[in-house]
Amino acid sequence: MSEMARSRQRGTRSATVVIRAVEVLRGALEVAVEDRRIAANPAKGIELPRKGRGKRGANRRYLSRADVRAAAGVCRTPADRCLFLVLALGGLRWGEAVGLRVEDVDTARGRLHVRRSATLVDGVWHVTDPKTWERRSVPIPRHLATELDALIAG
Repeated sequence: MSEMARSRQRGTRSATVVIRAVEVLRGALEVAVEDRRIAANPAKGIELPRKGRGKRGANRRYLSRADVRAAAGVCRTPADRCLFLVLALGGLRWGEAVGLRVEDVDTARGRLHVRRSATLVDGVWHVTDPKTWERRSVPIPRHLATELDALIAG
């Protein structure tokens, strides 16, 4: 058993760290096999640890409809309320939500088109493709479409 695997058993390395390290090693050794520098990949048979739910997974709490309504009710402006509802009901990432433009909002069909992501770095906005380059169309409820219509009117 490798030192890294033993350290995982002692709890000093996360499963993710071990899995990534072994995958990098496997890839490097596979290149060595293809180049005929070694006969076989000794990392091929290493048994990897399973990822646990971890601290974050065990403590997840999801908002109920009442929670979402209550939180939306204390938003200071209609724009803040719409942003909160887009995040809560549309499932967008923060950068995707702040990267939305008027042309990405199709209230007639009740959809948001995620085409970009925006990130603020040192006071400068950087607009890029969404994470994993996943452009997609996300459904939104009718009441949110109505609120977005009022916000973007004009």
